[in-house]
Amino acid sequence: MIGVDHCEEQISQGDGSFQPFLKLPIELRHIIWAFYWPESRIIEAANTEFNKNINEYTGTTYLRIAGPLSILLQTDFGGNRSLDSIGPLRQCHPPVTLQVCRESRNYTLTHYHIMQHKESATYPFYFNPSRDILWLCRELTGEPECRQDLESCYRKQLNTITTILIEEAEWTYCTPAWYFENYFPALSCLKFIILVHGVIDRAGNLITEAAASDHSINAEKRRQELEGVCCRKMVPAKTILYVDRNGGFY
Repeated sequence: MIGVDHCEEQISQGDGSFQPFLKLPIELRHIIWAFYWPESRIIEAANTEFNKNINEYTGTTYLRIAGPLSILLQTDFGGNRSLDSIGPLRQCHPPVTLQVCRESRNYTLTHYHIMQHKESATYPFYFNPSRDILWLCRELTGEPECRQDLESCYRKQLNTITTILIEEAEWTYCTPAWYFENYFPALSCLKFIILVHGVIDRAGNLITEAAASDHSINAEKRRQELEGVCCRKMVPAKTILYVDRNGGFY
């Protein structure tokens, strides 16, 4: 780690004068540190082995960083990313502010914590509940054993997750009620559900023919649908964030 003296670097002020970094208000220094944090990243579930003879996942189910949200939105959600051998969409390193100085590290650790598989030291990563998003991929949503493995090996760590991402087609196919019964009980602090519109054709082309007005109508429909399910299940309300493949929210 670079010594705290690194923070004494001279920075330019609007009037042309200079002052040590540590003389800036602490609130401003925190804003500067946060500016260097990674963009929202996708956390996905993966498994170390798939047995083709019995058509089942037979390895370790764990969580990993798949890549930035902006990259996932341009990816074919139908592609099988559930195996360990596939690797991330893009390599994501821990926040650089963990290594700048003592102050930057301490402040970063008030927002990031280690997500650790309880039975293996192979899969740790830094997770920010207010920025990072859990993706419920279709390959593992239908595997009860994989869901049970995640709940068993991460336990209370799952309660730090506030935002999940689901492809709209998957949300419709499985039904919101199914998610409430199978996934949401383990995510007690869940607040936001990001539904992703848009599909990718066989040629790999992104299909986003819907207009903004159509997205707005679909978003409102999904919100009313979710509100009804929350009411029937007598659970705290969740917020739908409807997003297209270009990153537009509705």
